[in-house]
Amino acid sequence: MKVLLENFKNFLSEAENKEPISLPDVGSVALFHSPESDNHELILYTMTARGPFPIAACGLDRLTDPADRQACIPETWHLSWIYTHKKFRGSGWSKILYGISFNLINKQGLGLTSDHWSGTSDKAKGRAWDKMVQRGQLVPRKTPGTPPTGGHSEFDYGRRGFKKTPLDPLDDCRTPAEGEEGTGTNSSWIMKGHTKFEPIYQSLVDNHENLMSAVAYGMTFIIVYGKIFEDIRPKKDYTKKWNTLFHCPLCMGFWVSLFLFCINGYTELFTFEYSLGNMFCLSCLGAGTTYLLSTIVDDFGLRVSSRSGGDYVDD
Repeated sequence: MKVLLENFKNFLSEAENKEPISLPDVGSVALFHSPESDNHELILYTMTARGPFPIAACGLDRLTDPADRQACIPETWHLSWIYTHKKFRGSGWSKILYGISFNLINKQGLGLTSDHWSGTSDKAKGRAWDKMVQRGQLVPRKTPGTPPTGGHSEFDYGRRGFKKTPLDPLDDCRTPAEGEEGTGTNSSWIMKGHTKFEPIYQSLVDNHENLMSAVAYGMTFIIVYGKIFEDIRPKKDYTKKWNTLFHCPLCMGFWVSLFLFCINGYTELFTFEYSLGNMFCLSCLGAGTTYLLSTIVDDFGLRVSSRSGGDYVDD
């Protein structure tokens, strides 16, 4: 993940005249999702010969803050930033990221709005927010009740004594850094049909976790077969269980996966929640994947066998 995040920092300032990068098929694109209680980070990336290469990324942050008397039509989050690599612009990845962002927030019954910290660029306002509103893709959320005490769908940025809706505190929101005119929108939105992005999200996250599960296989293969451990690896002796572990891809795969799960807080290889159930399932998944790959792949490529007369014969 350090390589991925470092590449993300680098591509923000990449030169315009570099060779164009061809858009990979969806199957080779993965999504890294880091969810926190008050923010989410999402990075779409693809694997290249140089490692993971970011396609697009965005951040979501909680806007509603009752402690700061900032209800903002509770509860509302804002798309605090979004960026697509110049080589991938116009390819549809930004739309997918917008859709995934709306689905992550809307499926909890919450609303999403544009960046209220540093403002929204005119390009993002025109190409994204205005277009979605004009096409009827977004439905504004309202404060509970009816006017004048409720039923309002726009944030009230006015100071005390100058509020547009003084009897409705639930639409009160702090004035954005760039002023009311600098925001992409001043409402809390629900995207129509946002659930259609759920299977896309799951597929992209699965791709990320499948790529990362290869780490378990690679580590297991090195420990069990790698020459680097040849001098310290115990000799094969099936009378001693500890020795057997270092010659069993299935067994070692389980413990390697368990180890990766325990250090996930430092690597963020996986997006599973920490629980005993997930720890056990991930360890079993790693063990099974490692065993399967070790039976069909060796140093010379695919291992192909056929059965003849009750015996296995290598082709």
